[in-house]
Amino acid sequence: IGAIRIDLRTGVALVYLACVALHPQTSYRLRFVAADFLLLALIAAQLTSEFLTSATAVSVTPDIILQWSVPYLFGRIAWRSAEDQSQNFGAIVAVCVVLSVWAAIESITRMNPVGKLLGFDGSIQAMTDLRWGLRRAEANLTHPIFFGLQLAMLFPFAMAAARQSREGHGPAWWRYVPWIVGAGTFFTMSRGPQLAILLTLAVAYAVRFPRYRLLVLVPLVCAIGLVGVKIDQAVELLQMWSGEESSMLLVIKGETVHYTGTSHRLLQLRVYEEAVAHAGWFGYGSVALAATDVKIPYIEEHLRQMFFSIDNHYLQFVLQNGYVGITLFLMLCLTSAYYAATSAVAGTDDRRYFGAYFAAMFIAVAVLVFTVWLASDYRFVLLAMFGVSASLPRY
Repeated sequence: IGAIRIDLRTGVALVYLACVALHPQTSYRLRFVAADFLLLALIAAQLTSEFLTSATAVSVTPDIILQWSVPYLFGRIAWRSAEDQSQNFGAIVAVCVVLSVWAAIESITRMNPVGKLLGFDGSIQAMTDLRWGLRRAEANLTHPIFFGLQLAMLFPFAMAAARQSREGHGPAWWRYVPWIVGAGTFFTMSRGPQLAILLTLAVAYAVRFPRYRLLVLVPLVCAIGLVGVKIDQAVELLQMWSGEESSMLLVIKGETVHYTGTSHRLLQLRVYEEAVAHAGWFGYGSVALAATDVKIPYIEEHLRQMFFSIDNHYLQFVLQNGYVGITLFLMLCLTSAYYAATSAVAGTDDRRYFGAYFAAMFIAVAVLVFTVWLASDYRFVLLAMFGVSASLPRY
C-alpha cells in the first residue's frame, strides 16, 4: 500500500493486535518499561535520518513505524504472564519441530517442497551454494542465514520445553526438541547460526551456574581474542569449512586482496571505513544504501557494485542511521538481555531456566549480526523477542 509493505506475518500480527484491542476483557492499564522508550527512540532516529536525507521521507514514515512497532507489540502483548508462557509453549514447540523437519527435508532432497509448490525455487545461495553435498535450507524465509538465525532465536524455547518434559510438565518427546532444532540449524549449512546455538549454550551455562562461570567465560574470551589476533587464519579455516576457494582479486585502497564470501565480511570494513567516520549522528539514510544504486560517499567507484551487500548489521545501521541509531539499537539489545537475565535469577525454576537461555540468545544474536544485515525476514522475530523480554520482569 504505497510505501507500506504488509507481508503475511505483519498482517497476522495486525489482526491479532486488533482482536486484543477490541476484546471486552482487555485492560488498558499500561506499564511502560525502558525497552518501550528505546524502541520509540529508535523509530524516531530512523525517521530523523530519512527526513534529513530523503525527499520521500513522508511516504516511508508509516512503513518504518509499522515494521518496527508491530512485531514488538505482538511479543509484548502475547507474553504478559506465567499463564501466557505455559499456554504458548505448545504452539512454539510445534513451530520448532515443523521448521526443523522442513529444513532437513529441503537440505537432503535439495528442494524446498513448499517453495516448489508455490513456484519459488529459492535464493541463489540455496540453489547453487551446496555445502558437504547438502542444500542450504531456508524453509519459510529468503536466505539460509536468516532462517538459521530464526531457529537460533527459537532455541531457548526448545531448551525450556525439554526441561518441562524432564520435570513431568510436558510430553515425553519434548526432551528431544533442542536436538531437533539443533539439527534444523545444521541443515541451513550456515556457520553463523550454528555458532549462535553453541554460544547460547555456553553463555546460558555461565548464567545458570555462577561457580563455573569462569570455566566457561575465560576459554570463550580467550578464543575470541585468538580469533582477533589470528584473523587471517580464522578466515581461512571458515573458508575450508564451507569449501570456498579464493579465485578473485580486488584492489582496496591500493592494496591487492583475495576475495571470497567469507572475506567479504572483513573487507567491507575497509571499504566503508571512511564513510563510517563521516556518518554523523543520523547517517546517510536508506536511499543512499539502495542495492541497485549505492550513493554513500567516500567509496571507491570500482567497489560499489561488489560491496552493495553489507553483511554486517552494525556497519549498515551506522551508515543508514548514524551513531544515534546504532547506539539505540545496542541499548535495546542489552536491555532485553538484562530483562531476561533478571528473570534468570528470580522466580520459579522454570522461569530462571528460560531466562538464562533467553538472555544468552540475545547476546549470541547481537554477536552474530556482525556477519549479516538485519533483514526483515528474521528482524520480525527478533523484535517480537524484544517484546517478550520486556514483559518478563512483570511476572
